[in-house]
Amino acid sequence: MRLTNLQLSIIKESFRSLFCFGDSLWLFGSRADDTKRGGDIDLYLETTEVDRQKAYKKKSDFWIDLQNKLGEQKIDIIVNQLSEKKDLEIYTEARNTGILLMKKEIAFNAYIENIEIHATRLSMALEDTTKMLPITAHTMSELSKEGIYILEMLNSRFSKMQDDIGSKIFPYILNFAGEKTLSFIDNLNTLEKLAILESANWWLDLRKLRNEIAHDYDNKYDELAAHTNQLVTRVKELLNYWTKLKPKLEIIKNKAMPE
Repeated sequence: MRLTNLQLSIIKESFRSLFCFGDSLWLFGSRADDTKRGGDIDLYLETTEVDRQKAYKKKSDFWIDLQNKLGEQKIDIIVNQLSEKKDLEIYTEARNTGILLMKKEIAFNAYIENIEIHATRLSMALEDTTKMLPITAHTMSELSKEGIYILEMLNSRFSKMQDDIGSKIFPYILNFAGEKTLSFIDNLNTLEKLAILESANWWLDLRKLRNEIAHDYDNKYDELAAHTNQLVTRVKELLNYWTKLKPKLEIIKNKAMPE
């Protein structure tokens, strides 16, 4: 195919961030033919999204994101909503002559692997932070360079792990369960009903702490100490939650992708 590694990486990452489990992406047209030159970037995607307005909003967001990251390019995106069960000639041509770039179940496995990396780094940071307990205002004011690095890893991996579970894993579960994606709060309540979350409020508390930490000032040692002590507790809870969630994800994956 006639895309650079950077272009391909940008397209895949943008697709991962916007589309759901069961969605797939192809490159077709002249860019899929190494014997040709120039040409638009023609993308064909199949989506399980049943709401037409949402499907085309995702298409629009996908196109805008690619324009912002690739620079001004001639990019054409064709969306096939699988729920409409149409098989237009252009769909068949794109599948038969194009190059499959991404199947979202593959992307989902990558999400799990990334979260596992966050969990490993977070566990390491937690172990080192535990040696510093109890954390006081004096502790925060006298942190060594190593201590600063440890707490920054604890903060950043906690935020990244929570963000990835919330933005990547939860939508996948809702989509598999046939639930429409609604407001953030509505989605959490649905996940609670599905027994994916014991409490929607617990997840909100995690986000609240993450946001408070993000707005901490380095010289307010009392607040830093209080938030860090809370963080240690919440990190343990998040890691424990991930351990319990993984078997449920395996069950869902096996049902979604039977042999």
